[in-house]
Amino acid sequence: MAENKKYPLEGVKVVDLSTIVAAPTAAELLCTFGADVIKVESLGGDGQRFLEPHFQAPSRDDCNPLYTVQNANKKHISLNLKTPEGKETMLKLLEDADIFVTNVRHQGLARLGLDYDTLSKKMPRLIYAHFSGYGPLGPNKDDPGYDSTVFWLRGGMSADWSVAGVPYPFNPTYAFGDTVTASSFFSAILLAIIGREKYGEGTKVETSLYSSAIWCNGQGVVMTQFEKKSLNPDPNEIKNPLIGYYLCADERWVNINQVTTYENDLQRIAKVLGIEEEICSDPRFKTSETLLQNYAYRDLRRKMEDAFAKKPSAEWKKLFQAISMPFDVAVPTREVSQDEQAIVNNYVEEITYQDGTKVMMPVPPMFLSNYDKRKLQPTGKMGENTDEILAGLGYSNETIEKMKENNIVK
Repeated sequence: MAENKKYPLEGVKVVDLSTIVAAPTAAELLCTFGADVIKVESLGGDGQRFLEPHFQAPSRDDCNPLYTVQNANKKHISLNLKTPEGKETMLKLLEDADIFVTNVRHQGLARLGLDYDTLSKKMPRLIYAHFSGYGPLGPNKDDPGYDSTVFWLRGGMSADWSVAGVPYPFNPTYAFGDTVTASSFFSAILLAIIGREKYGEGTKVETSLYSSAIWCNGQGVVMTQFEKKSLNPDPNEIKNPLIGYYLCADERWVNINQVTTYENDLQRIAKVLGIEEEICSDPRFKTSETLLQNYAYRDLRRKMEDAFAKKPSAEWKKLFQAISMPFDVAVPTREVSQDEQAIVNNYVEEITYQDGTKVMMPVPPMFLSNYDKRKLQPTGKMGENTDEILAGLGYSNETIEKMKENNIVK
């Protein structure tokens, strides 16, 4: 007997006219929890399909894991919106849609007749979710924006997190800011769904990479308005050595973070490190105030560095876990997909592509005890559902073939 699945967004129709990572990821989250998402691509396809060889991962129809992260379980249609017939088809897709997700820039949407003012008059219950680089107003409102440019550079992180002496700004992993921002976008869309249920009308949902960067870097944005002028100080100048990074005997870095206050946690940490008598008997280290006098924090840090250097990271981890101290080891990303903690909690999920390649895929990090979410499925070729989608709109087989011949669909 087939198992009955309960998806919280079952019956919600989404039309996804977006590319690359952030906006498609928000649509993917909707799809994961049961929404029916139709991904509209140009005849040339979403650029996220063609990342090889830049990211050294397969980008083929039979194996495209980087594209799958943002587009699993969606139905795909390739549509030429530069033609009258393509625009007409797009409007038909939207007629009974609940949500329209797009990151096309405002002027482009206006040219296509897909701007909010136009669509909201025709479809007052439509939730119009627009994603941009810099936001809807201001001197940069029409500028293109990517994760690396807007989120990291304009948001302050690349400059402040760069390492002194390294002639290159901090370079984050691909799409990190995109993915964070997508979660905010997804949340805002859910709020719009709730609002429509309550008030009976759709709304425009807006977010941007820049707004998300400011929000994510909020502590830094506030701190740097006072005495803290940079977020990446010399580690030797961190005033509390009980919070920070240390290099272990196996050349791996660890991070320790006090639980309560310096005074409460100093003895516990010093005891684990085997330097309790030396540290706790020294009046310079007695309080957070005395620690600041004559740069005593530098000496404490050096003593802690010497202690950490005597044992491997795994051994230190066990010792600090035993006293419930926040502590972990810096691991390279290549180890994350095989981490037992990730696997047992279903944070990663193995899928097999058409060519037989097996990949551990990241799973959207939301879990509901009484509801299900779709298991990831490999994505296929461009326009693989074009015929099915057009037939559902009432197009005949003959008309569909003519549309293909005239480069209206693919």
